[in-house]
Amino acid sequence: LGSKDYPYVITTYRLTEHHLSGVMSRYLPMLAELFESHFTEISHELAKELGIANGDKVTVSTPRGKIVAKAMVTHRLKPFMIDGKTVHQIGVPWHWGYNGIAKGDITNDLSATVADPTVYIQETKAFMCNVKKGEV
Repeated sequence: LGSKDYPYVITTYRLTEHHLSGVMSRYLPMLAELFESHFTEISHELAKELGIANGDKVTVSTPRGKIVAKAMVTHRLKPFMIDGKTVHQIGVPWHWGYNGIAKGDITNDLSATVADPTVYIQETKAFMCNVKKGEV
């Protein structure tokens, strides 16, 4: 599964506190303060393996690009066992951008620009990535 360059699964998602891409909610102080910066959810197992602590900056990369965000070490995400191998996943919300009160790199910079040929829905919910501690 994946490659040595991109060994982890990334899933993208929305947060209740942000509206769509965050273009409106990033400018509202009462919403922006709930999630003031971009973050990446990482399991305790993967964080330990990579030497990452809660709040550390991490770089998430794919063949298309890279972003920097704070690590949120969590029990919410667990490694998978696929074909006898442990496969780690990370979670990244996609509401951030370069403007507003709450700013951060753009998660969609990581995903490929592809769409389902029948319904034309973009395929940005799950793909392969790499995670490294620090701003690489």
